[in-house]
Amino acid sequence: MTTLRSSTGLFSHIVKITAASCLALGLMACGESKNAVFSFVDNVTDPGVGQGPEIPVPGPEFKPTRYDYANRCVALQSPSDGRFVTLENGQLSATAATLSASEPFYFKPSSLGSYLLYSRGKQLVSGSGLSALSAASDNNVFSLRVAGDATNYPQAMAYDTEPQPSDITKYRQFNDPLVQGDRYVFSQAKTMKQLSVANDGKLALVAAGDDPAQQFALVPATGCAEFPEAHDNTVGDTFKGQTSDGSVLGMADVHVHLSATTFLGGAEHGSPFHRFGVTHALSDCAETHGPNGFLDLVGSLFVSDFDGHDTAGWPTHVDWPARANLTHEAIYWKWVERAWKSGLRIMVNDVVENETLCELQRNVTRQPLRDCNEMNNATNQIGTLYALQDYVDAQYGGRGKGFFRIVLSPEEARNVVSDGKLAVVIGIEISNVLNCKINYNPLRQQQPFQETGTGLTENSYACDKEEVVAQLDRLTSLGVRQIITIHEFDNAFGGNGIFDGMILNIGNRENSGGIPSKEINALVGVLGNPSQTSPLGFLQTTERPTGEFWTTYDCPEEGQEGFSGYLFGSSGGAKMTSISPTVLFDVGGIDSPLGALGISDPLCPYLGQGFRPGGALACYPAKKQCNARWLTPMGLFAFQEMMRRGLIFDIDHLELEIKSQVLELAEAQPKNYPLISTHGTFGGTSNNQAERILKGGGFIFPSLGNGPSLIKEIKELRTVWSKLPEPRPLFSMGFGTDTNGLSAQASPRSNIAKGKEVTYPYRLFDNEFMSKLPAMQALKPLSVRFDQPEERDDQGRGRTWSLDEDGSAHYGMMSGFVREVQLEGSAQDLQDVFNSAEGFLRTWERTEQSKEAIIKAQGPATPEGVLRAAPVSSSPLGPLRALLPLPI
Repeated sequence: MTTLRSSTGLFSHIVKITAASCLALGLMACGESKNAVFSFVDNVTDPGVGQGPEIPVPGPEFKPTRYDYANRCVALQSPSDGRFVTLENGQLSATAATLSASEPFYFKPSSLGSYLLYSRGKQLVSGSGLSALSAASDNNVFSLRVAGDATNYPQAMAYDTEPQPSDITKYRQFNDPLVQGDRYVFSQAKTMKQLSVANDGKLALVAAGDDPAQQFALVPATGCAEFPEAHDNTVGDTFKGQTSDGSVLGMADVHVHLSATTFLGGAEHGSPFHRFGVTHALSDCAETHGPNGFLDLVGSLFVSDFDGHDTAGWPTHVDWPARANLTHEAIYWKWVERAWKSGLRIMVNDVVENETLCELQRNVTRQPLRDCNEMNNATNQIGTLYALQDYVDAQYGGRGKGFFRIVLSPEEARNVVSDGKLAVVIGIEISNVLNCKINYNPLRQQQPFQETGTGLTENSYACDKEEVVAQLDRLTSLGVRQIITIHEFDNAFGGNGIFDGMILNIGNRENSGGIPSKEINALVGVLGNPSQTSPLGFLQTTERPTGEFWTTYDCPEEGQEGFSGYLFGSSGGAKMTSISPTVLFDVGGIDSPLGALGISDPLCPYLGQGFRPGGALACYPAKKQCNARWLTPMGLFAFQEMMRRGLIFDIDHLELEIKSQVLELAEAQPKNYPLISTHGTFGGTSNNQAERILKGGGFIFPSLGNGPSLIKEIKELRTVWSKLPEPRPLFSMGFGTDTNGLSAQASPRSNIAKGKEVTYPYRLFDNEFMSKLPAMQALKPLSVRFDQPEERDDQGRGRTWSLDEDGSAHYGMMSGFVREVQLEGSAQDLQDVFNSAEGFLRTWERTEQSKEAIIKAQGPATPEGVLRAAPVSSSPLGPLRALLPLPI
């Protein structure tokens, strides 16, 4: 647990503040204020800001601003008679003659300029009285202003609400005047009434006015109760600055879901921050997942565990957060703070949603009117990001002072990183991006590369070209700068990379037109979980029941002639689970003797387009299958429109061959358009594709495993990079944690060598650490101590985590990953990791340059032959195929 700064300089600063207030008011009651100064520093912990922001005091005439009371212990004093506010029998009154007799309040920021006033009895001021923290409401939020301050402050962004672009512009351009003063007014957020002292001294809420009775002096005090807050468990300040060649240093997490709190129809519990603090942000999850967690359907499906979990939240955290617990908050802001202090400098937050899982959850919880539109829910999360930035700023003592900075350009990001802060880029990852959902029609004649999205017998789209343009404009105006175009399921642009089995395949069928209730009940029965039949049966609503399973072809294989092999050992597809009409007598399953020979169930026909596997029935050969839905004309149009806008193009989740098509498109532009892979090449990437991505100025970052796994991936990618002609681009290795994205986090290392354990405390960025990083020699050496990740309340209740035992249980344990690389890898490995912020920025800058070249050329180029058909599977097919009159 860290405490407020106790430097002699701060003591004198606060003495000056108090003295200035006393002189201004001419109040003898201030006589005890000097004694309160030392208590203000020594007796109040500051769990919200680590060491706490030091109040800058230029001289004896200094007067604080509305932000300078963040996480401070303060007494309220009425200027009219010098009396201090005290608490008696639940009633607040300005009746105390001395500071020592007053009621001290912990000023916990709820947002910029607004506070919760926390009493010694651990209750919140609500007006004339107090209320419990557990029942906090708008009644407990007070906006603090200097008396007479008429500044029109910009509207704060609302949590889980899509902001207006004009509001974002006003917010970003606002120049805070930092009004100073020695008298303040408190306005209640709910009623906009102001706190006032009545004639009998009692506090009440009255209509706002200029009455001196509505003004208060704020005096440093002692004896406050500690407001509950999580901890970053660090001591010391992190690094900032540039290297001798002007580059920045730091790690880049280019695929994370910090804002995913409300996606999946409310299936996830917890939030990265809460205006009422950690007890609300990380509360007991029974309110979401039911007693013993038995209503956590989505989480249970993804880990195949229906036994429930302990629902306890902060501070005991019995079962969550945990590396494989996928539906609980794992990125609370204090844990982000710890990751930032360990060197994280770039974070790409992908706003995210999954319509199919959202519909599943809303029907389980009987919320049929809940909006599951992916674009709407994803853009709502942008409001959450700006609200979080405000919240962190508030904890650090003012607008722009926090470490969490949303950026809209590579220039802005470079400045933020140089200043030692975390540059946050907004991305998007949804299946029906730009509202371009597909509805399959079993009578279609057009192949994917011919599709128009219209026609009575053809596949139809939920978007047209005008919608694509409008939605791209919507995203860019909201600050989205990175995009994944195809995610878990097929859409109007093409097919996704197949990396999982039956659950997502069923989701693809639901997302592409719907599944009849009887059919999905039967499928669930086949999967061996008939108890889930009832809620899943509610999936079918007004959609046509014409959805399809993935249509596939045989993936290229390692060693196949003309194929360069896969990067990171990740194939382009998966072995598929077949659901045969004769499943009880299936003689061709993957694990059967015939399946081992590549022979499928002879009674399970291939009903996919062009007589390929999949389609209306989940019938597949026993070889790894790739998605046969390649790039469509609408996809080509959308990708070119993205390039016009300079969006950072993430090719993860694209089907293997679509990645080649996009590479052809990128290489055909007036200036090669960079492509990136942010979290392990989902859908597979060949070594040849990887070489082309790096040559084009892009990057390939893996999903973040533990230190040894990343070191292995560095070596593999360096082998590809070494084949590039000189001058080669900067080599860097960032990662995509995919935290909060239904993705298990890094597991503990196995067979840890003696002396290589992550023991606590450890230090980063001291002389020993920086001596291994030549590029860091231009930065000032320092030392940040990382104690064991731990949560405790003021009663001592809580728990600890250990990286070697728990893996990456929450985001703050990223600092342990840095320690693993330091212990297990070479100096070059460590340098490669800390080059990743610079590597990301250089790719973003190349993206901007390519965009300008495209604009100058009056539009993007279209390479010849970029649209084409997937091959037909060469595996043995069921004999019924030739008997069925299906379209090609």
